Amino acid sequence: MTKSKTIRIITRIILISVVAIAGMIYVCNAKVVGASADRCFESIDSLPECETGVLLGTSIRGRYTDVNPYFRPRINGIFDLYRAGKIKRIYITGDSASVDYNEPRWMADTLIAEGIPAEVISLDFNGSHTLESAKHAAEFTGGQPYIVVSQRFHNERFIYMARQQGIDVWGLNCGNFMHSNILQFRQRCREALSRIKAVMLD
Repeated sequence: MTKSKTIRIITRIILISVVAIAGMIYVCNAKVVGASADRCFESIDSLPECETGVLLGTSIRGRYTDVNPYFRPRINGIFDLYRAGKIKRIYITGDSASVDYNEPRWMADTLIAEGIPAEVISLDFNGSHTLESAKHAAEFTGGQPYIVVSQRFHNERFIYMARQQGIDVWGLNCGNFMHSNILQFRQRCREALSRIKAVMLD
């Protein structure tokens, strides 16, 4: 086989692979967005009243910054839901990888310091993955409808997973991607892969 023919074969394989991956990303993204299109809202007025609001955990500190830009919007979102009477209980699910890293505890402490009664807050320390959080939230709520609070891209994927379990879930969007262009690109790539994983696991 000549060198030029080998190069053509390799080029075709690469092109076919790129097209296949792009197609998979498109299909999986369409399924996730389609499942959540009429259930994600920016305004609490558009949401129904539910017994429980599920707050998806995130670090109080950013990976590349002192402050995580996703933390405060989520806190404000669940706080506003509770104060408006849209929810009666708050379920915080997130990662607690070590003594020094505890997303649910950071969020609970912040909410309590700002006036939310500790007795209405329940914590799930084993929500290191979105699918785990969706399963635990379904168990906690007994399969009843609830409102999830996070950024839009995260809510869309969470709602897709929850609806695959037969649960009615609505989302309060607290912004979307909020990094610099480089970090935003990295986050979008990560989310695309996460959506493929979500669909493949359903």
